[in-house]
Amino acid sequence: LRPLDSATPVSFFAVQHTDGRLALMAPNINPDAGGAAEKSPVGGLIPLWQSEQRFDRAALVRQSRTSALFVWPGEGDPVSGPLLMRVDTGDAGAQLSWKSNSLMSYFPPSTPVPRGMNLSFRTPLDGIRTMNEIVVASDERTVVMIERSGRAVSLDAESGERLWASPLALTRVLDAALISGTMVVSGELSAAPGQPLPPGGGSFISIIDARTGEQVRQFESTTGAVRWMRLTTRGDLLVGTDLAVLSIDTESGRVEWKLESHPAARTIDAWVAGDSLVVLTPERQVWALSIASGQPGDQSLETRGRIEATSRVVVSPTEAGFALRTTHGLALYDSRGQLVGLDALDPSDGVVLALPIVGGFVTVSYAAVPTRDNPYSVFNVLLMDDQSAMLSSTTPVRLGTYPKAIGAIDGLLAISAGQNTIVYPAPVEGR
Repeated sequence: LRPLDSATPVSFFAVQHTDGRLALMAPNINPDAGGAAEKSPVGGLIPLWQSEQRFDRAALVRQSRTSALFVWPGEGDPVSGPLLMRVDTGDAGAQLSWKSNSLMSYFPPSTPVPRGMNLSFRTPLDGIRTMNEIVVASDERTVVMIERSGRAVSLDAESGERLWASPLALTRVLDAALISGTMVVSGELSAAPGQPLPPGGGSFISIIDARTGEQVRQFESTTGAVRWMRLTTRGDLLVGTDLAVLSIDTESGRVEWKLESHPAARTIDAWVAGDSLVVLTPERQVWALSIASGQPGDQSLETRGRIEATSRVVVSPTEAGFALRTTHGLALYDSRGQLVGLDALDPSDGVVLALPIVGGFVTVSYAAVPTRDNPYSVFNVLLMDDQSAMLSSTTPVRLGTYPKAIGAIDGLLAISAGQNTIVYPAPVEGR
């Protein structure tokens, strides 16, 4: 499993077995090694913790170096789920720290079922969604389960204790984000008591204190439905709508800037990278906007074939600017959005989405290395630096079939291919 929100390097893999059980797997460290810096994996992975129950379709919400937070949608009934659970690691292994009740159990039996629970609705980016689907927002202290119908439960991330449970003023929830105790939720206005659910209409944003549930303010989007929202640590609420990108001060609710009638105004995804907001348009162009002013660059970013119609795209910050990581390659940019590094690969070959590691990036090419016994068995692991994306090493590995994903922790590289995940030693000195 890959975390939806990971802020720090991790020391274990979160795994879901084919039988549905969850597990945390860590390197088997040589106990005879010297200091911590000298310890190295000697026997692949060992289980730190494994669930007894099956949790099919569970997702990893958040992972730190010592804990993992999971959400499980349940078995299709409101009694079994959705629910959250947290596992913490320590010197003696790992254990389940807490497991929440199902979302419904936090509301009194007399609480009316939200109107339209059996209905589905269309979202701007995610297609048709159901009202009983869950959106999860979290930061280091708080995790909130939000049903798209508008019911929400907030839990303390450390203890799992209930902070509040309440219907929000919104329904048909589109997106949610949480940082430093401030939560933002987008959707449509809920029906008044005794009134039917209104037809799809205006898009609203609520700013909520995630610890108390108090709604600080609410306002309507005047530029179409909300497509995405991003929060920054300094209090910027960055919003992409059907027709614009805008910045809102969460303290005052004031619109700081708005970008309209520009090629970068209509977007399908966005990433915060330092002082820049990097956005992706439906035409597969990438633009860098100043978070302070909303000013876009003079032109879209130079991608040189690293983005195609089917490319998966992720942007992540680097020390000098940000990296554009796609399934067609890697490009590095400075803080102004100028291209400073590009891989030397053939974009048509394709790669697994490059993984940031200390001093660079690691990926696996989709182009198989022909062998006598099997022409689609061996693939190259590629290591690139974080200054120019220069290729520093190429290592062939036998996978048996095409790679799907990679992960790295403490001197180990894991590659998923087909139904298998293979773990290889990858010591730092072996760069």
